[in-house]
Amino acid sequence: MKQLLIICVVITLSIYTRAQQAPAQAVAEKIARKMKDSLSLTDSQWHQVYDINMRLHAQKSALRTRYSGAELTLYTQQVEDTRDSLYRMVLPRQVYHLYKRKKDNLVINN
Repeated sequence: MKQLLIICVVITLSIYTRAQQAPAQAVAEKIARKMKDSLSLTDSQWHQVYDINMRLHAQKSALRTRYSGAELTLYTQQVEDTRDSLYRMVLPRQVYHLYKRKKDNLVINN
């Protein structure tokens, strides 16, 4: 009976862990896909942008386990502030400038 209970707990935790990862992957893929479509990224650039988004998500998830409230907001914003510099390393200069213009227009119009 104990073994059955342990197996059920392990299966439940496995499913929960996968459910936590799936939204992050979906968001990272959506961002990368939108950037690929609007900036005409290559497949290689798409994968690099996807990887950046997954790394940022992992950093923010780690912060959520340690902080809350104003501290969490501060540290999460610090992670987000690195996004553009990470994109800059993988995107060609003209594509990066187009990305920045589109981002700035989006921020200004919202």
